Amino acid sequence: MNDSNIELSIIIVGYNAIDFLKLTLDAVSKAICNINAEVLLIDNSNSQLLQATIRKQYPFVEILPNSENLGFAKANNLGLRAARGHLAILLNPDTIVAEDSFSQVLKYYKNNPNTGGLGVKMIDGNGHYLKESKRGFPDVKTSFFKLAGLHKLFPQSKLFANYYVGHLNQNDIHSVDVLSGAFLTIPRDNKSKFTQLDESYFMYGEDIDLSWRLKQAHGSNIYFPNTTIIHFKGQSTILNRTIIGHFYNAMWLFYKQHIYSNKWWLTNSLIWSGIKLATNLHIASNLLTHCNHQRSKHSYFQKSILLSDNKGLQQSINNALGTIVKISISGISKSADNQLTIFDFAHTSYKAAIEMIEKQPGNYAFLTYDQKSLIICTQSDGKGQVIHL
Repeated sequence: MNDSNIELSIIIVGYNAIDFLKLTLDAVSKAICNINAEVLLIDNSNSQLLQATIRKQYPFVEILPNSENLGFAKANNLGLRAARGHLAILLNPDTIVAEDSFSQVLKYYKNNPNTGGLGVKMIDGNGHYLKESKRGFPDVKTSFFKLAGLHKLFPQSKLFANYYVGHLNQNDIHSVDVLSGAFLTIPRDNKSKFTQLDESYFMYGEDIDLSWRLKQAHGSNIYFPNTTIIHFKGQSTILNRTIIGHFYNAMWLFYKQHIYSNKWWLTNSLIWSGIKLATNLHIASNLLTHCNHQRSKHSYFQKSILLSDNKGLQQSINNALGTIVKISISGISKSADNQLTIFDFAHTSYKAAIEMIEKQPGNYAFLTYDQKSLIICTQSDGKGQVIHL
């Protein structure tokens, strides 16, 4: 493919979670059908099994292996330096895009060529809107209200909920300060280069810093809800002390880089203490949650529905779940609390599935296209359960 003809470079940083990655690449393969695009996978796990699987099942993917886990920022920068497209999209390996997600983004940039970064509307695997789809700049006041939990008490307040810009309608296009790194579009600058991530960030926070620099370079970042994607978020990662530490250390790093020098020493000390306190509270809360999950049994559903016309697949899922799964070829009328709805993407489009779960949040499961893995999502703050068929 001629480099000048590549419209879009999709950059994915992977680390082990092969089943979620397969689900992501299944959807990406459909979304690039009518686009001149390249897909770059940076494998931070350096897993030979993962790389062999990707080469066999997804030959359109170019793999950039690493000998060590470089972290999110360094790995994405490898992809950005190798990218040949006019635009680049940083895409998490635990997402599902719609068939028209990329084409919608390309169309928006064509009509609005001075756009900086662009992010989309995100929901989790249960259909709940993810507030980090759009965010405000985390200055001292905004961060304090976030850490104090006031954004939860006043979710639509411009003052108290500015961290998630709760006063802005989630279904309208807006210019915002911060976008999510789970799906972040980056244009080339006036030197035909992509703005790269700050490699001081290992994990978390780099999207806030990158959004800030994209806004400085281009003048605007756009929240674009005309297309919705699924981001499994915590459902593909088990939180531990190290990961929580990375999250809050990133907050302090960003504060030091962009805010610290303009503040009184006492203010800086209070911010540092607040971040440390929030870190310890989060670790303690996570330990309690993990203990509760350990004590709980696997979820059982009074009703399981497979959206498919494949009776052989129905039997395989029956055996794997140890329960009776009914087939439906016409969708569902309502998602009940005790019901599990299973998507077979050989039968249902990704866009239709996303629209369905967004309208009817509930318990959902997703089959990889090879029908060998089933990912069940029953809670947004826990790890998605993977069952191999």
